[in-house]
Amino acid sequence: MRDIINKILKEEYCISEDELLPAAELRNDLRLDSLDIVELVLKIEDVTGKEIPDSDFAKLITVDDLVKYVEKGE
Repeated sequence: MRDIINKILKEEYCISEDELLPAAELRNDLRLDSLDIVELVLKIEDVTGKEIPDSDFAKLITVDDLVKYVEKGE
């Protein structure tokens, strides 16, 4: 799952491999704004088939938080 999420972040948001650390914060380190976050959620939902409610996504701060959340639903 990490590979899928990293691929989305690299291809859609031009984030380099060096920046995609597990502890990288989506907003602060990867510089994703609110619209980027919404688009990211939609892309992950499309690829994984797992719905991520807004209330849950607000709690996901880092790349690792996101990966673990999606993996938990598999």
